[in-house]
Amino acid sequence: MTKTHKKYLLGIDIGATNVKAGIVSAKGELLHQTSFPTNVRDGKDAVIHTITEQVRHFCAHHGIHADELIAAGIGAPGPLDYKTGILYFAPNLPGWHNVQLARIFTQKLKTDTFLENDANCAAWGEHWTGAAVDAQSFVMYTLGTGIGGGIIIENRILHGRDGAAAELGHVIVVPDGEACGCGSRGCLEAYASAPAIVRRYKSALRWEVGISATILEQSISAEEIVTKATEGDIFCKKIIEGTGKYLGRSIAGILNIFNPEMVIIGGGVSNAGPILFEPIKNEVNKLALEIARRKINITQAKLGTFAGVIGAAGCALTRLEISA
Repeated sequence: MTKTHKKYLLGIDIGATNVKAGIVSAKGELLHQTSFPTNVRDGKDAVIHTITEQVRHFCAHHGIHADELIAAGIGAPGPLDYKTGILYFAPNLPGWHNVQLARIFTQKLKTDTFLENDANCAAWGEHWTGAAVDAQSFVMYTLGTGIGGGIIIENRILHGRDGAAAELGHVIVVPDGEACGCGSRGCLEAYASAPAIVRRYKSALRWEVGISATILEQSISAEEIVTKATEGDIFCKKIIEGTGKYLGRSIAGILNIFNPEMVIIGGGVSNAGPILFEPIKNEVNKLALEIARRKINITQAKLGTFAGVIGAAGCALTRLEISA
């Protein structure tokens, strides 16, 4: 099939909890989408097999053949080499070390496949068709099972020497604080990720309210805490406000370093609205240089949970054009 018949992009976003995939147009429109559990306990090889099989069935269901794909993009968590397509490791994907994801998926999907950090993908998606369409330089935080970061400077993703730039979740916000999955202590991810919000909520209930261990064992999600906070639950509101404070500490430092036009917050926790964003802005106003914060726009992402899928597709398109 000639290149003129290649009209679709495939975006895949590999998360620690779920995998999302979508068919995206060359203009950034999400045409079809799907998601399914990652099942990380099954092991790396089984997960990769499941992803490729699910994606192939997904494409076939919508009548899209591999020959119609311009390229595929994969967003994956953790430090990686976007040039060689190797994922070095992922704290929330046990056993994923030095995985040649781009090569594996190119072979299995029979289309050119490119690898990019998942938060970079989300940032690129917002730059392509979302909240940052008009921005040249901005920073994005993605709040989920972990905390990812994407930094766009003058319309280009900041990768760093080893492709490990913008690991914003591992900026220290509490020296010698809570243990983080990366092996360090006091990381933003240990305080503002979804599991950390749940942990802080239960810890506060135990020590401040004296709730019994039986009640504490009951399941609750960060999204439920956010919902309760927006509905007026004072205790949950306090937890989300604290989350905003930790984020604000990190953002203040980032503003002093990069002086971006925007900071975008994505992920389910961002739905807390002013309860989250006001403490962020208060902390930024206290800690960031006046020249760095005076025009900053701190806002919620627009593309929702499939920002990474759209961005992965967009990154693949950009990389293909560069290599052509």
